[in-house]
Order: sequence, then structure tokens, then C-alpha cells
Amino acid sequence: MAAMSPEELISKIRAGQSLKKADLRKIKLKELDLGAADLEGADLEGAVLHNVTLKGANLRHARLKKAKIKNTRFQSVDCTAASFEAANIKQSAFDKAQMNQVNLYRAFIAKTSLNDVDLTGAILTDVQARDIEFTGCAMDGASLERAELEKARFKGCSLQSATLGDAILTESTWKGVNLRQARLQGADLEMAEMNEVDCTEANLSKANLALTVLTSVGLDQADLTKTSFAYAELTDVHIEGAKLLKSNFRGAKGLDDATKETIRQEGGKVSKQYLRKAWQALMARGQAPKTVATQANQQGRTYGSSASVWKAIIAASVLLGILLCGSLWVGYRATEQIGRKVYHSLMDKMRYNKGLPIATSQLERLDKDSFIYLERGFINILKWDGKEMSLVKRYRIDYDESKGTYFLNNSMGPQQ
Repeated sequence: MAAMSPEELISKIRAGQSLKKADLRKIKLKELDLGAADLEGADLEGAVLHNVTLKGANLRHARLKKAKIKNTRFQSVDCTAASFEAANIKQSAFDKAQMNQVNLYRAFIAKTSLNDVDLTGAILTDVQARDIEFTGCAMDGASLERAELEKARFKGCSLQSATLGDAILTESTWKGVNLRQARLQGADLEMAEMNEVDCTEANLSKANLALTVLTSVGLDQADLTKTSFAYAELTDVHIEGAKLLKSNFRGAKGLDDATKETIRQEGGKVSKQYLRKAWQALMARGQAPKTVATQANQQGRTYGSSASVWKAIIAASVLLGILLCGSLWVGYRATEQIGRKVYHSLMDKMRYNKGLPIATSQLERLDKDSFIYLERGFINILKWDGKEMSLVKRYRIDYDESKGTYFLNNSMGPQQ
């Protein structure tokens, strides 16, 4: 049977004819309103849909594999068990669509919203999405394994028992979401924001929640084995009955003493002074040669008379006072500029690797133009020249549990 032309398709739709199982492969539909067309089981593989509107249409079991969809609106459309495998969907909207059991395997989705959509049991495995938003969607039992959903937004959705293993969800936002019994093993949620999220009995083993901001999040009975919450900001987070073996809460803020003790007893790691100890370890290593030299001088000869020593002390004191006053003046003049440009603009605009830095809790001033930035597993030394920030040193943080000692190793070439 020969493929149908766009003209024939429109003619049949206007005549109210059914297009069930029609051969529409590679058809090009542009600037069209297909209304409530009956396309159940139709083959639209490789089809092009640009600026198309479908309202109340029937796409049950339709095949849209590798279809190119742009600026298209699916309103109250029934896409039950339809296949969008490897489809390219851009700048489109799905409103109140029925998409349970839909197949979006390896689809690419960009600048698209899904509002009040039923995605129960949907397959979104290996999906690549950019600027995607889910609002009021039912996604219970859906498969999102290995999905790339960086900066995705979930609001008022239910993903109970959904599978998100090894999914990339960095910088994603979650508001009023149900993740009960969801499986997120190995998922990367670094720098995500969660507010009013229920993760009761969820499996988050080996997941990365470093640098996240969690508010009113329930993790009761959840599996947090080897889960990282390093440097996360936690408010009203509950972990009653959770599995905490080898979980990492180092540098996390908002934990009360009782919770910290529970984490330690269950085999997790907590350290309030992680950054401070690591930095002190670096300083101690740098001061070691000076200490040895000082001891050698104390054990060796004494140079000069006591009068000369006193003159030197007085001169040094005067010089130190002058330098101190000068530095305070320079610091005062630079405070507003650096404070405004670094602690505000830097947070919003400047990026190092995956969106760094993000919060003042990870950025601390060393002197008037140097800053220390804490990244997961690394300490970075940043230099501000009045116009831009540059990375000048980078140290990897290692920890010896048996000795309780922190080590910083240079990660920018040869040791200095």
C-alpha cells in the first residue's frame, strides 16, 4: 500500500474518516490542525510534525519512531502504548494527554512541558532531555533508567515505584513529589533541590546527592547505603529506620546531634570540621619546613646583641602597624566591590565544571582577593582580579579512616 500524501490525509480527516493503521511513514505535516483525528495504530515512522495541533485525537498504539516533532501541541490526546522511540521532540506541549505505557526509549526532548499527563508505566529509558518540565503528572511505575534529565523540573508529580537507576538528574528541582518505593540506585542528583518530597522506602543506594538542598524530605525506611549527602543543606529531613551503612554526610548542614549520632551508629560518616581539618592539614604540611628551620636555629648559634634584637623588634612592630593599617584601608575600599561582584554575581553567573559555585556555604574568603571553594571531593583555590575569577590551585581530599586524618593532594600538575 502506497504511503498517503498530506493532502489525502487532510481530506480524509475533514471527511471524518478513520485512519486506523494508516501508512503515514515520513509524511510531512506542517501548520495543520488535525483536531480529533483517529490515528489509532497508524505508522508515522520518520514523520515530520511542525506547528501541528492535535486536540482529542486518538493515537493509541500509533508508531512515531524517529518522528521529528516541533512546536506541536497534544491536548487531551490518547497516546496509550504509542511508540515515540528515538523521536526528536522540541518546543512542544502535552496537556492532559493519556500516555500510559508509552514508549519514549532513547527519545530526545527539549523545551517541552508535560501537564497533567498520565505516564503510568511509561518507558523513558535512555531519554535525553533538556529544559523539560513535568507538572501534575502520574508516573507511577515508569522506567527512567539512565535518563539524562539535567535541570528537569518535577512539580506535583507521583513517581511511586518508578525506576530511575543511574539517571542523571543534576540541578533538577522537585516540589511536592511522591517518590515512595522508587528505585534511584546510582542516580546523580548533585545540586538538586527537593521540597516536600516523599522518598519513604525508596532505594537511593550509591546515589549522589552532594550539594543538594533538601527541605521537608522524608527518607524514612529508605536505603541510603553508600549514598552521598556531602555538603548538602538539610531542613526538616527525616531518616527514621533508613539504611545508613557507609552513607556520607560529611559537611552536610542542618543535622541535629541526635541525627548525627544515629548516622555514626549505623555506619555512616559525619564530620562538622571536614573542610577546616582538610585546610589545616594543608597548612600544617606547608609549615613543616619552617618548623624544622626554627628548631635548628634554636639549637644553633644566636646572632646579634640583645639591643640589636630590641631595635629589630621595635622596627618590625612599626612596619607591621603601617602594613596593617594599609591593608585594612585597602580591604575597606575593596569590600563592597568584591562582596557585590563575587558573593552575588559569581553565584549566578560564574561556573566551574558542573555549575560551580552555587552557595556561600561552599565559598569562603581567604584574603581580599582569594577564595576557597569546596567541591565534592576537592578544594579549589580561586583568584579574583577585579574582573573575573580563575582557578589557581586544586586539591583532592583524601581521608584515612583508621587514623582519622585528612590529606590534600595537588590535582593541578606536579606537587609544589
